[in-house]
Amino acid sequence: MDTDDLERSASSVVLPVRMVDGVFELAFGAPLPALRDGARGRLRVAASAITNEELRWYLERQEVVDFLPSGTEVRMGVNPDRVPKELRRHLVSSSAIF
Repeated sequence: MDTDDLERSASSVVLPVRMVDGVFELAFGAPLPALRDGARGRLRVAASAITNEELRWYLERQEVVDFLPSGTEVRMGVNPDRVPKELRRHLVSSSAIF
C-alpha cells in the first residue's frame, strides 16, 4: 500500500502521539499499539520539532515546476449535467475531438 492509498482508505485511523524521552507514545500516555509488519502511515509534526536543520529545510522547501506549457489545452471527460449552465459553453463534444 502506497501512503497515498491511506488518503482513500476508509479503514485508516489517526493515532495521536507525543515524543517522550526519544520514544513515541500515545498522546494520553499509553504505549503505541502493536502494528503489523509492513504497516505504513504518515507522521505529521511541527517543522520546529525537527532538530536536524538541513533535513527540516529539505522537508519544508517548496518547488514550483512547470507541469504543462502555458496555453496547453487540457481535455478530460466530464458529465455535462454536472457542469454549471454558465460554463457549458466551454465544453467540447467528444464527437468534435475524434
